Amino acid sequence: FVITSHSVGATLADTLSAWPVSGPAIEIGCAALSDEDWADENVHRLEAAASRLDDILQAAGFTVIGGTALFRLASQASGWRVFHQLAQQGILTRPIRSNGDAIRFGVPGRDEDFERLRSALATL
Repeated sequence: FVITSHSVGATLADTLSAWPVSGPAIEIGCAALSDEDWADENVHRLEAAASRLDDILQAAGFTVIGGTALFRLASQASGWRVFHQLAQQGILTRPIRSNGDAIRFGVPGRDEDFERLRSALATL
């Protein structure tokens, strides 16, 4: 969803066409956006998780070059090889075609996912 002005919203609607959202999803989204404590807690949780991912990537020889609390962009000389080897282990990342050494990693949501990534990177 997008929170924006009417003019930008109209431009997006014209460009993207209808993108219906279910009633329950709207209710959940409204509740989440109005709960400042929930939002603050999740911002801190996501920032901590992104920092944890940074540590794992740096320990595996990556340089973190950007990202958000939801994903990290990291670079390593053998980025494409790492992308393919992680995919073979069922860990999906997104290679950046304009920079063959960069890979986008989603921030894992569970402890076991962090450990799975750490273990996979240790074997490369």
